[in-house]
Amino acid sequence: MPVRKTTHSAIISRLIALLPLPVLLLTGLALAQAPATNDPQQYGPYNLQVLPDGMGFRTPLANQHDSVLLADSPWTIYCWVNLQQPITTLQLVGGLGNVTAYTPRFLALEPGKLTLWMGLNNSLSVPAKIIPGQWHLLAATFDGSRFHIMADEQPAASGPLALGSTNAVLQIAPTV
Repeated sequence: MPVRKTTHSAIISRLIALLPLPVLLLTGLALAQAPATNDPQQYGPYNLQVLPDGMGFRTPLANQHDSVLLADSPWTIYCWVNLQQPITTLQLVGGLGNVTAYTPRFLALEPGKLTLWMGLNNSLSVPAKIIPGQWHLLAATFDGSRFHIMADEQPAASGPLALGSTNAVLQIAPTV
């Protein structure tokens, strides 16, 4: 993807999508498959330019009962970001659920960190060098048991977090 420069936005999120990942669990002789995600199998892509102190983007999911909302359903969130200025506080980039819910799912940036933010006191963070004026690919995945985050195509961290179902709303650059 070509790099585009911008001077008008605080955060630009590209290609944010929630994608079901097929997961097969082999236990003994039984083969169990994760619940099938309903149509559509992905949400997005969305292109969004968020101005400083802007309201971001919020839209309900097409299917309010999509299995991607379930606590143990595999998913991926990814986006391209290009910052106009350095991050100085927690900034949610994009994700699923209401920010006040018990277990939302958001990619977030903090000063010098990339974070998978799943609500108050429930996050996974790693050091990340997100340079203003450059495009960066951020991603978080859940395979049904463990969370993983990646910055610029490099695995950054993995670990457990509290699980829970979430609300059927997709948000880009919401306020905390």
